[in-house]
Amino acid sequence: MVEGMRIDLQGPLAGKHIIVDPDAITMGFFEDLQSDQLSTIMDAIASVISGGDLDRAGLRKLRPAEFKSLIESLQKVTVIDEKN
Repeated sequence: MVEGMRIDLQGPLAGKHIIVDPDAITMGFFEDLQSDQLSTIMDAIASVISGGDLDRAGLRKLRPAEFKSLIESLQKVTVIDEKN
């Protein structure tokens, strides 16, 4: 079994899930998410996904609305608070 947080995706990706490795969420991850280069953003997202229905190749196949849905789902677990 893959360790991590299971995220059930919503919207156009409903029915799919990803497993996020919380230890891979670093300040470098947040910095890469702010890049102007989509490939850097996709690499950052792929670096925290440790399992589930999407990998780097799967990210490349997403349509814009699906990618937006993925980002919205990731935002729920990448909020910086006292617990992180």
